[in-house]
Amino acid sequence: MQENDWMKDGGFLKNISLLIIDDQEDYGKRLSSYISNHESSPFMVSLNFGFSEECLRTAGQDIMLISSAFEDECGKCPHDIPVIVLDKEGAFHNKNDDRLYIFKYQSAEAIYRFIIETCMEQVGKSIIASPVGGSPLKVTGLFTPVRDEGTHRMVSAFLKEMSLSGRILYISLKQLYEGPALTEDYLADGEKETGCDDFSTFIYYLKQQKSNLGNRLTLMTARFDDYDLLLPCQISSELYELSAGEWDQIRTVVSEETGYKFLVFDLVDAVPPEASGSIFDEIIILQGRGKWEDCISRRFRTILKRTKSLSDIEIKDKEVRV
Repeated sequence: MQENDWMKDGGFLKNISLLIIDDQEDYGKRLSSYISNHESSPFMVSLNFGFSEECLRTAGQDIMLISSAFEDECGKCPHDIPVIVLDKEGAFHNKNDDRLYIFKYQSAEAIYRFIIETCMEQVGKSIIASPVGGSPLKVTGLFTPVRDEGTHRMVSAFLKEMSLSGRILYISLKQLYEGPALTEDYLADGEKETGCDDFSTFIYYLKQQKSNLGNRLTLMTARFDDYDLLLPCQISSELYELSAGEWDQIRTVVSEETGYKFLVFDLVDAVPPEASGSIFDEIIILQGRGKWEDCISRRFRTILKRTKSLSDIEIKDKEVRV
């Protein structure tokens, strides 16, 4: 793809043409605006209120979204691009295998994710929405000597402060996530919206050498005000099965294929052996106030210094007010 095939909008590259044909003006405008203005959206959206062969000819498109009110006209749609029918009845009656159906009256986020997932599988071009220019990705290893409720507040405060400088992806390397902001209510909702995908799923895609890893990663995250969260591996041994090259590839994917400015790994109590200094820019120890915390922090520093691949990493102590 040539450089002039891309359009810059809001700091991100848009290279996927989406044609929306709807019969409800208010609904169509709201959905079109949501998709077009979604953070990291790769879509250039065209909107029509009514079906015509002229709009098919004049609006170059890579994917179509069409109301089921015009389902009888779908046979006139191009056969070489994905066509998603917005099903007003929710019947999902696939009369034609070339079409996809999604219930129209649900959250715009769910519809957006469905379109992205369809593009990843069926659109024959990159749909990576990479930031234009800007500072390079910074990768931080975060260590807290003791894990308790106060620690979670410290981590939240640290992420909030960091978020003032850019978007964050936060990944805990502890098998059972117990960090800030995640609640049982969110998990119940997240299962419907995102499937609560985790680092295990991303590692699977990485090892399978799937395309569009950046978009796949973004869709897996749970989104909060100050950062995006990727749930940890279901089996902790998966972290130790990653090679040094695969850890480097993770950094490259986040740096080049997403809009994140910071990648924060919560190290819990150790650094996976192959996650060498080539992935981390710094390791920050969030300081506690007790002698026991100080003792654990010193021990952790000693371990890092004795680990050859990590011995040159900058280690910082940081106090966070909560």
